[in-house]
Amino acid sequence: MQGGPTATGGAWARRNNLSFTARYVSDVSFDYPFLSPVTVPATTDVDTESIVLGQSETPDSTVWDAAVALSAFLCHSPLGTEIRGKRVMELGSGCGLVGIVAYKLGANVVVTDMEDYMPLLRKNVERNCPGARQFEQSSEGETGSISAELLEWGSNTHNHHGYGSTFDYILGSDIVYALQGFEELAESLLALSDSHTRIYLAYEHRWRDVEGYFFEVVTPHFKVTEVEQSQHHPYYSTPIIRIFLLQLPAATTTAT
Repeated sequence: MQGGPTATGGAWARRNNLSFTARYVSDVSFDYPFLSPVTVPATTDVDTESIVLGQSETPDSTVWDAAVALSAFLCHSPLGTEIRGKRVMELGSGCGLVGIVAYKLGANVVVTDMEDYMPLLRKNVERNCPGARQFEQSSEGETGSISAELLEWGSNTHNHHGYGSTFDYILGSDIVYALQGFEELAESLLALSDSHTRIYLAYEHRWRDVEGYFFEVVTPHFKVTEVEQSQHHPYYSTPIIRIFLLQLPAATTTAT
């Protein structure tokens, strides 16, 4: 595969630069709402809390830098206010950082992944969202609910647990990393979205041929716009991590 840029990125201590032992510790902690010395002076009195996530010693069950960058973007940009009370689905949630941050911002969230990763994902949701209402218990306009559900891309999407076919926002981090599964991912995105849905995908730029194939699959269906680096969180920003917005054209009708 054709490689991408080799820059290590911004000032923050990226997890990809850690040793194996340091990266795959059983628990990893993040300050919410992702405030940093760059944007918050030391004299500023700001309430923060920790999000503590369990991990396992496999690449699919660790927190990747793209998840940190997307979570920080949610907290830093107007999107953090816009998703309050909205229906949000995270695809390929892994440890669940992005979805948990969306919940804490007031969204009604479904975090999803494949069967093998559900026990860890559910444990992290329960640990960081104690007493949270389940997604299906939320009504329109209510804020702050979260559920962790199994979702195999392209298989059980169209009638996902009776939640309805579309969401207001779909989020995903580092789910664009291998040549396999893009058709199934596109099928799920189409089934879960309509012309009002905003899809934000963040990924670390690694392989040009992988990225090229992904966009080849999705651009016949979606308008794709890259979020400018200036809109990223100023501390959790690096040229090697990119965030894209995908939207269906207004005339598009999702399949049933």
